[in-house]
Amino acid sequence: MHRRDFVKSAAAVAGVFAVRSAGARAAAQGITAVVYDERYGDARCFAGALVRHGARPFATQRNFARLWYDAAPGDTLLSRSRIAGFTPYSDFMLAQAIVGRRGAAVLYEGVHDCRGSNTLNHSLKCGVSAQQLGEVLATAGAGWPRSLAVSLESYLTDGSPGQILRFATATRRAPDFPGTLVSWVMAAK
Repeated sequence: MHRRDFVKSAAAVAGVFAVRSAGARAAAQGITAVVYDERYGDARCFAGALVRHGARPFATQRNFARLWYDAAPGDTLLSRSRIAGFTPYSDFMLAQAIVGRRGAAVLYEGVHDCRGSNTLNHSLKCGVSAQQLGEVLATAGAGWPRSLAVSLESYLTDGSPGQILRFATATRRAPDFPGTLVSWVMAAK
């Protein structure tokens, strides 16, 4: 290879990476898809709030794996930006395993638990924004899923989840709340 050809090739490759990086930064500004378990009102509320902000909804229809592989090809979703979810813990673990093999990472994980209680306890695992998200949930009342969804776009950082914040609220559980649900956001690295 001649020096001139090498320089031209290097410049072309650098240009491709610059365009990809700029596109990734622009796409990372918002959540473009939301996966939710339609059996639960809080999950539907969470998804509805993100849909109003431009996310594409994907109901699990009680089979996350089928959704991921058939209805909403995971690679396509991951290449678009951030994917949010509001699902049972088993679906979250499956999502984490599937997207982890494709080079994606969990940016946020929120466990919303009311087992043995009529009120909700939250455990948020995310970057520097856990305290802000906690304040939103502590004051949101029954509309907490909607407030959480909208706040995730504002407070979520691209860093890995590191800080854990646990707290109880006086918010009563919804009649159809199964005991534990997980809200989450994943994105390509």
